[in-house]
Amino acid sequence: MAWIYRRDNSGFWWIGTRANGRLISKSTGETKEAKAKQQLASLESMEAAQRAGRLNRDFFEALTGAHIEVNSLFDCLDTWLAETTNLNTRRNYASFTKQLKEALPHNPALLDITHEQVRLFLAEIRAKKQASTANLGMACAKAFFGRFKGSLRKDPTEGIPRFKREASSVKREAFTPEQIRQVMAVATPFWRCASAISFYSGLRLSDIAMLKARHFNLGSGKLTVTTTKTGAEICVQLPGAVVAMIREQMRPGAMPDDYVWPEQAKHAESGNVTNLSDQFATLLINAGLREKRASAGHGRSGRRNVNALTFHSLRHALVSALANAGVNQQTVKNIVGHASDRINDAYTHIGQDTMDRAVALLPDITNEEAKP
Repeated sequence: MAWIYRRDNSGFWWIGTRANGRLISKSTGETKEAKAKQQLASLESMEAAQRAGRLNRDFFEALTGAHIEVNSLFDCLDTWLAETTNLNTRRNYASFTKQLKEALPHNPALLDITHEQVRLFLAEIRAKKQASTANLGMACAKAFFGRFKGSLRKDPTEGIPRFKREASSVKREAFTPEQIRQVMAVATPFWRCASAISFYSGLRLSDIAMLKARHFNLGSGKLTVTTTKTGAEICVQLPGAVVAMIREQMRPGAMPDDYVWPEQAKHAESGNVTNLSDQFATLLINAGLREKRASAGHGRSGRRNVNALTFHSLRHALVSALANAGVNQQTVKNIVGHASDRINDAYTHIGQDTMDRAVALLPDITNEEAKP
């Protein structure tokens, strides 16, 4: 609570208040009580806002007259993003940066960001997206404010609970070999290659879209790449028919670091894998494996429909096919780069020959005449 008073040795009215148990006094520079009360009313409004967690810097400067050098939200976001080197992490951070700038376009000082602003920002994401997307936003927010914790009075994400996932009645399925052949029969060259590569290697869509010429040894038929999500190194022997498909896609004179599919790589690099996922969904409709879907929202702002079959189902199909062929669990996890802590602790080493023989057991999904 603030008040005004007169000092015996001054002709001006003064404002007094307490902050953190300390008495603070400041001259109003006014000799008339009415004008001094106007300043008092303004300060009381700031004091109320400060108690609500807003105007912290303005309140301090109004009381002390001192100016605080602060970093703006946008500058801190740009610095944080520039420091991030991991490609997959950077895509997530870039999306978060864009969304937070749009939510707070007035570019407030970092230390003025409040718990309530962050809570509402994340709640808005959750209103439009899946809980997992909102929780990813939460993780990004914690990483960002944690980076600048020395410039904050308090972490504005503190006390914000994680979003609970809605129970889904849709169980993810694995493609059967026959279903994959149906997809391949109506697919464009990229999607034929992408489907085959995913089935034989377990690679995710974003990793496939960004494959470069150097990742393929067309002579030996080996695909060697490090995944962006887990950093696991994948090395698999691709069937001859798949190698032939990829060879047709290679541009003459391609350099080692040239993307095999530049157009798809642009989407993956920008973090817009949703566009590619939507293309695959249309492909499933054309193959008669999915009904035409009704949108749950508008564009990327809407929540995704949960479907039993997605591009990721090809990864499930690989794991299932290997298991059905009697391949041991450790070999399966080495092939797809999906090891758990327990298996890492076991520190079992699987030879490349063992994994090559395991992949050779998989059914031929490139031949429309073949049957499981």
